[in-house]
Amino acid sequence: MPGKREEYLTWDEYFMGQALEVSLRSKDPSTQVGACIISSDNKQVSIGYNGLTNGMDDDQFSWNSPGEKTGDLYTTKNPWVAHAELNAILNCHGANLEGTTIYVTLFPCNECAKAIIQAGIKKVVYLRMYNDEMKVKITKEMFDKAGVEYIPYNPYKNFSKEEVQGAANEIQKILKRFSVKSDIVNSEYNDQYFMSLAEEISTNSDCRRHVGAVIARDNKVLVTGYNAAPVGCESCIELGGCMRQEDNIPSGTRQEYCRAVHAEQNAIIQAATEGISIKGGTLYVTTYPCNICARMIMNCKLKRIVYQGDYQDEGSHNMLKESGIIVEKYEPKVKKIGSI
Repeated sequence: MPGKREEYLTWDEYFMGQALEVSLRSKDPSTQVGACIISSDNKQVSIGYNGLTNGMDDDQFSWNSPGEKTGDLYTTKNPWVAHAELNAILNCHGANLEGTTIYVTLFPCNECAKAIIQAGIKKVVYLRMYNDEMKVKITKEMFDKAGVEYIPYNPYKNFSKEEVQGAANEIQKILKRFSVKSDIVNSEYNDQYFMSLAEEISTNSDCRRHVGAVIARDNKVLVTGYNAAPVGCESCIELGGCMRQEDNIPSGTRQEYCRAVHAEQNAIIQAATEGISIKGGTLYVTTYPCNICARMIMNCKLKRIVYQGDYQDEGSHNMLKESGIIVEKYEPKVKKIGSI
């Protein structure tokens, strides 16, 4: 049996990738910024992107910011927009940010630096440098005084705005290829975006079958998870092979005969340990839940499940049908645009 996959993403690559991907939610036509806050044990705590405050209509707001040319502050976009770092901090749902790390696609301005310091974040990893020298100087001095470490994602390359935007655009093009039109995405749940996150998260799995899960509510990620051996235990691959496969256990049966904690279980456990309420949320998962996960999902009072791959477990299907939870298969009709 082959050894573990060697091309998996490093944690730095994965979390900066998350920040780049979330930046694609920004409506700002000139600068899209994404931020991702991570705990010391590599769990996603919160995400954010630069955008208007709640209650402001994205379609009515003047994104072209004419006030920048006329000197009219009222018609300039900057006073109305909350930056990615601040939004990530405000989206944390009361989680303790002490000692966390924030990955951000643009070095924080001095205003965001204040929020980062006050929130207890101790490390900033940035993709490109802010172009206002005075604000950068102030930010760095505040970080130095507060003991906040700040490091470039790549110490040997000073990325330009065009390079970062180009990378984000490539990610967007790939994701768009998996849907017919952007307008088929459910505006309330943003299925395409959250399922793409679940797919990306699944790549961290150390199991034979990679599964990723995201629980979201109100267009915000609450928790994530992927299937893996319990903390402190070696995976089946590290032990030489999958115990289910070696003992010829049919798929969809005897789920307890497995060394791994399932992706859905890990997401629910993370919510419990971090004190995050997931009631009324939507579970996005790359494979239909087994009956063990289904029972946990039902008791967590999740509202909706969006799954990608099928899983033959009659008990799971029957229980979820009884539960009244909305269960939908995610099957975007791929528009053929060349090859991927």
